[in-house]
Amino acid sequence: MCGIIFVVRKRPKKVYFIIFIIVLIIGLGILLGFNFINGKSVNFNFIKKNKTSSKPFIFAVAGDNHENVEVYKELIQKVNNSQAVFFVDLGDTTRVSGLSEYAEKKAMLNNLKVPYHMVIGHHDIVGNGYDYWQQYFGLTYYSWDYENAHFVALDDVSYYNAFSEDELAWLEKDLSSSSKQLKFVFLHSPPRCPFVDPSELGFKGLNSEERINKFLNIIKKYKVDKIYAAHIHNLLNYSINGIPITVTGGAGGPLYHIPLIGKDFYHFLEVEVSDGNFEQKVIEL
Repeated sequence: MCGIIFVVRKRPKKVYFIIFIIVLIIGLGILLGFNFINGKSVNFNFIKKNKTSSKPFIFAVAGDNHENVEVYKELIQKVNNSQAVFFVDLGDTTRVSGLSEYAEKKAMLNNLKVPYHMVIGHHDIVGNGYDYWQQYFGLTYYSWDYENAHFVALDDVSYYNAFSEDELAWLEKDLSSSSKQLKFVFLHSPPRCPFVDPSELGFKGLNSEERINKFLNIIKKYKVDKIYAAHIHNLLNYSINGIPITVTGGAGGPLYHIPLIGKDFYHFLEVEVSDGNFEQKVIEL
């Protein structure tokens, strides 16, 4: 009888010890920010951060003003009256890259109530334009983050082959290091456009096709959600290899008429980003 009592009393101690160890492990896991699901450790704080830190927002985007100061003034005023948190200019902000043009556009952009991000265009590199661009706007390719989205501005006009090898290497490194939910890429000339003669896109180098293919492979590999371009003075929506592209070149330059498909009126876009989704709205000027 005593032996039986001894066994019964001894087993609960082992059980309590095991329970204590399990509770201790779980407690430490919670303190370290991990939640154990289906035998796998998941960083609970990371999941919670993704769900709570991303707020809906709107950004504005347009391209190809050239020398149309009146339309640019109206665009800036409408962006200021919108809920946009920043503005992206897709290039050809000037007509002939004159120093006075750069000074004038810089002064106008300083009237924006929100930050702006610039993309260099063909008309912005005429003569000494490339140097003026760097003087007034800085880098010709770069990236930034906002909420749950990663944004990349590229230079596809300063090289005859669309992109330099250095820029493409930078792009791959940049995209591979981003963990943001959405990725947007901005450039001046669309890499391809089914409605326009390829020679009109400005890619005249012997290695242009090779570099464009490499660019598109990088974009697809890192699952870029959207490309915004200009150069064509119209509004076009299409896709390349499953990647959606919008051409928005209606910020003031002479309009191109593309029957049935395009929208030839002055405009800019408001893009609303929310919960990992986005949709664009056309604002006519």
